[in-house]
Amino acid sequence: MRSRLLIFSVILAGGLTAAPAGPAPIYVDNIKGSDTYDGSRERPYASIEKACRAVKTSGRIEVVNTGIPYQMPYNGPGRHGLRLRTGGTPDAPLVVEGNGAVISCLAVIPPTAWTREEEGLYSLPFDPMSNMFRRDMSRNFWLDGTQIWFVNGRPAPNLHDREILKKTPDGFWWNKKERKVLYHLPAGKTLAEQKIELPANYGFYIHRDYTIVRNFTVMFSWNDGFDAAETPKGSMYINCLAYNNCGQGMSLHDAAAVTYLDCGAVNCASSSVCNIGQSQGVYKRCVLIDNTFEAAVFLSDNAAALFEECIIADPEPGELIRQQRRSLGAFSNCVLLGRRDRNLVTLQAGTLSFFGCTILHGSSFCSFAPADASGSISVRQSMLGNFARSCVELPKFPNSMRVDLAGNQYQPGTCHLSRNGKLIPGTSPQLADWKIDLGSTVTALPLNGRRGCENPNASRRRSQRTGALLPKSVWQLYDRLKNFEATPAGIVRKKDVQ
Repeated sequence: MRSRLLIFSVILAGGLTAAPAGPAPIYVDNIKGSDTYDGSRERPYASIEKACRAVKTSGRIEVVNTGIPYQMPYNGPGRHGLRLRTGGTPDAPLVVEGNGAVISCLAVIPPTAWTREEEGLYSLPFDPMSNMFRRDMSRNFWLDGTQIWFVNGRPAPNLHDREILKKTPDGFWWNKKERKVLYHLPAGKTLAEQKIELPANYGFYIHRDYTIVRNFTVMFSWNDGFDAAETPKGSMYINCLAYNNCGQGMSLHDAAAVTYLDCGAVNCASSSVCNIGQSQGVYKRCVLIDNTFEAAVFLSDNAAALFEECIIADPEPGELIRQQRRSLGAFSNCVLLGRRDRNLVTLQAGTLSFFGCTILHGSSFCSFAPADASGSISVRQSMLGNFARSCVELPKFPNSMRVDLAGNQYQPGTCHLSRNGKLIPGTSPQLADWKIDLGSTVTALPLNGRRGCENPNASRRRSQRTGALLPKSVWQLYDRLKNFEATPAGIVRKKDVQ
């Protein structure tokens, strides 16, 4: 793990190196531009996709924030996205500057794309990259928590079967088993009269070294928002937000190594973060909330991820963190808020470590009871509480190499479970014999602030911290995600959510 964290520090240092003069910038403007122009300031391209194909090594793309979301055409599901196949160098990274622009992956569906099924009902191939949900055939419909259907700019009903669809004009039903979506055209209307939008395209993919993408919002992706694949190193996403994606907010594949700074994901149908392969990700001051099916953080294969000064909260209906196969996850000075009816963490054969975190809500924090839970966990100098059943359900033969707990503060009523019954941290002789939870105490947690989850007395020095204390900018990002929502017209304010 230490060698991987050293790689992360090199990524962070390299990604911020200032660039010397390079190729002429490419400009994009979706109001006055055209993809037949030359991409100059005076004659900008109209689409970001065209600029991504045209940019040269160590080049720069400057996107004008016109206030109107950038969209891609419909040529079938998943045909268009923003792939960056040229990169930069340590001294001259490739930069894609969004200036706050919004990218909508909704596409206007042409009338000719629909197939008439019966009077008033039309179908379209639809199989979004929603990972675990698209394979869950017990629910033959789309998720209610992530709005993706729109007619004439307004949200359209998401229905659960064909019979209800027949009774609901302007409604949609995803027949998952047949990989198609059905739409009920209102009587007296034609498809040409309706502006029907649904997810058909996807966001950014970084493929090469030293690429920086910053100041974008991606919404309604057919897949993910901000990804990387192959073997890019020294690359970064900065101030990038994902809303209502069918897939993840952010995802790393293959052996990609990418840093995410001040990024966020909300209301995505899959995980907020999903890393697989041999990828390595760093997430600093990020907010990952309200995903609607999978774990908020999903790590698999041999992936490694470091989360620092992050809020990760409110998954529905899954666990907060899922560690699968041999993956590694490290969390430092993070606020982690799970669900009372699910374990906060699912552990398989890898390692999860937590230092200076606030960890609240769950049936348990973690259980070693499942047969495949052969990995290890470390929790040090953190505050834990509000678990319905137990904090840690210990393995059959506990030892401090697999269960490294020390210097923590637990809410009164918190216990661990073992074959010997309930064990109270800080007072149990059995835990002391196993060298588990040395220096830990059970005491009223001194938490306050937003959602009652920060320790106002936490030290700024990592080595002296107990519990999390986040920078104000992280809570500002949390408000930005909680209090705004995605619409075809862009990101708009909704009623404040506390």
